[in-house]
Amino acid sequence: MLDVIFLGALVMAIARAVRGRFTWGIVAGLLRLLLVIASVWMVGIRLLSSGMGLHQSPLSLLVFVAGPLVSFSMVFLTWRHKRSVPLLEEEAFDRVFMPWIAVACVDAASMCLGLFAVVLAATA
Repeated sequence: MLDVIFLGALVMAIARAVRGRFTWGIVAGLLRLLLVIASVWMVGIRLLSSGMGLHQSPLSLLVFVAGPLVSFSMVFLTWRHKRSVPLLEEEAFDRVFMPWIAVACVDAASMCLGLFAVVLAATA
């Protein structure tokens, strides 16, 4: 369920970046979407090849770290850009900024759940 919410928030962030002509948001959104597709592909390959094994490849760990890093850096970049926007355009830029907050929050929750699952599996 969290993945569906994340995908919806990511698509909304990309759409709002396109509508707001925010180039960094478009590039980061497409990169994040590519990382989501890569992570789903790697999980599928791992499940088909070795069952429910917990071994992680370096590429899957890179995707696990790079995905939230892209989201959190976009929140920072949009926040910095929002501070330099004129007051009359601030409300319009909020439409670009707020979806990235949602993406980063769901990303943080997903990352915490993933770390909790790894710790739980390692201690069992």
